[in-house]
Amino acid sequence: MPIQKKSFFSFSFTGQVWKVLADTVNPIIALELRSGETREVEFAAIDVFVGNMLWKGNPASENWWPGLKQVINGLLIIQGYKEAQQPEPKGIWVLGAANGQLLWNNDSAVLMAGNAEELILQTSGEEKKYVKVDPHSGTIIEEIANGEHIPFIVPAKASVLPSGHYTSENIYFQRLAEFVKIITGLEPVKAIDYLEVNNYIIISFYIYNNGKLNNELLVSDQDGQILFRELIGEELSGVGLETFFVFNNRLVFIKNKKELMIYEL
Repeated sequence: MPIQKKSFFSFSFTGQVWKVLADTVNPIIALELRSGETREVEFAAIDVFVGNMLWKGNPASENWWPGLKQVINGLLIIQGYKEAQQPEPKGIWVLGAANGQLLWNNDSAVLMAGNAEELILQTSGEEKKYVKVDPHSGTIIEEIANGEHIPFIVPAKASVLPSGHYTSENIYFQRLAEFVKIITGLEPVKAIDYLEVNNYIIISFYIYNNGKLNNELLVSDQDGQILFRELIGEELSGVGLETFFVFNNRLVFIKNKKELMIYEL
């Protein structure tokens, strides 16, 4: 039930939406997609303003181990791992977030920190050391003589508004649950995720359904008028964390683990 005259985009995938990260500068979100059946991992990028999927695939590696690490100023950074039984980081790939093009990679490095000007990598070998590299090319800017301490840089952060998470023991849960009951007639249980932005109230809550849990998401105005409502999870065994976030004035959430939705606020 989306608000009229508002943009609403939906993207469905065969694998589960495992991780979602927002770019620190551009209106782009990146996704890590995993299929347990085929043991395949893919990555994708979406422009949240126009609702276009910019690309989808795995230019980084053919194996199961890489994972989405950061999205910094148009660069999508993927961290590799040795293997599932040994989740030790090893190898990074840097892609253009807008097109998925592989810009450079280092098969043995570990990303320690990064911003738009530099990345700090830990390199492997007989003696581990730290190096500062150019994010766009991987060219070494500086070698750090003392390999025992990670050099400090101001990390890049996306302008994401996360939801607050309140369990049933929290006094704020009771207040929010009463509000939900008044406007929906339903009684939330277990936990509520909550955020107020641009005079909108956004609430993700759970109700019992045949011994399991359903997860609903709603947007209302300050008067309690429901503007948007969506069932985003069914027959769940437990509650989740961070079931939604707001990025560039867009509500971003995952439905049934395999569908990403973007709703303009």
